[in-house]
Amino acid sequence: MHGAPALLPVIPAVVDFAGWQGELDDLGVPHPARALLPPGRLDAPPEFRVLDGLWFPARGHRWRRADPGYLAELADDWRQSADPRARTVLALLRRAEQALQLDPMGLRRLTLYQLTELAPAERGSAEETLRRLGVHPAEAAALAAATTVRPRVDRTAAEGLWDTWTGRRLDEVGALLSRLPDAPSGDQVLDAVRHHHRSELADRDTLLGEAAVHAQHGERAAAVRCCLRAARIDRTDRRPLLELVRIAEAAEQPPGPARLRAEPTATGVELRWSPFSRRRPGGAPVGYQVFRLDATDLPPGSRPAGPVRLGSTDRPELLDAAVPFGHRVRYAVVPVAADLPVGAAVLGPTVVVAPPPTQLRLAPGRNAVAVSRTPRPRRPGPSPGLAPVPADRLRPRAAMLSRVGRRPRSSPPGRRWCPRRPRPGSTGGWRRRPG
Repeated sequence: MHGAPALLPVIPAVVDFAGWQGELDDLGVPHPARALLPPGRLDAPPEFRVLDGLWFPARGHRWRRADPGYLAELADDWRQSADPRARTVLALLRRAEQALQLDPMGLRRLTLYQLTELAPAERGSAEETLRRLGVHPAEAAALAAATTVRPRVDRTAAEGLWDTWTGRRLDEVGALLSRLPDAPSGDQVLDAVRHHHRSELADRDTLLGEAAVHAQHGERAAAVRCCLRAARIDRTDRRPLLELVRIAEAAEQPPGPARLRAEPTATGVELRWSPFSRRRPGGAPVGYQVFRLDATDLPPGSRPAGPVRLGSTDRPELLDAAVPFGHRVRYAVVPVAADLPVGAAVLGPTVVVAPPPTQLRLAPGRNAVAVSRTPRPRRPGPSPGLAPVPADRLRPRAAMLSRVGRRPRSSPPGRRWCPRRPRPGSTGGWRRRPG
């Protein structure tokens, strides 16, 4: 066995540390070395070694390392045990197996971290405390000396860092790293996380910059690829999603029917779009994130409001019930899988949000026809002002529609307005048109 490490782990570096701690608490034990034992030994645990891996005494004065084979034998024993704690121990064994898959010394690291945090909290000398916690006498003194020189750390940051890092939440990782010792910290894993975090931040920002350059040059496919790569680096950064929407806005829409259809109704704007047909690796189902864009004509120099995220859905349809009447808007849909964008955004046409007309009335006059309708009650909320609403004259026995006029902004719903002169003697009907 080797001597005690000069510097002990600063972070436990295991997935779901809180889950580990909860199951250890359920068993009433302070650390994993008191739990990874066969039935019958849980209440009379043996001493263990931890400085060169996690070891337990075996027959013939030998030592058995807590490796995958040891964990498999324990699992078999506990499955046949009638001990009511078997379910909790088996759950811990699954966690231990996962920890060893990620790091062959993962159980040593976790046990050392918890021993280091427990030793100063107990009464008496550090060596006596470690002996009470089960550390073998041959290692207790060396480990106690190492714990006395290890600085205290922010446990919340240390214990939450690994899940945040493996979850690709880079800004949160940066906030936690700021509360932990700088490199060199003596913990190689912590220093590696800090190094890779800086590298990933630079890669993310570089890709977003490249996406903007490609979009300016009309290279839409290359811009989309950069956004998708940036999103995989940082799962919580919204900029790749918003950049995909901007790329769709800047691109010319292909001819033919729109892939995203928006229809104003009395209850909101009904959205429908063509399903995303590509299959994702790993079988992750494809869903959609939907955004609303303000398409109101603005004075020169004014900046439009940014896209508003309406939510996620696993169906190719959504009702936007929150948009107020009188707005000109567009909608964009981004396909996502496992909360990551997996394709280019689809942009719909501009629509004027207005309720369907009711009680439409025509009043023929000299060289004109006055059209009026009964307005619906206004929705609660601030009044944004009225956008022009186009109308069509329908010619009988013909498929053609004639756009004949718009209600001006200053004309409230229900007020009559006269479109351009219809041909005398013509017949037909009228309808309001969303667009």
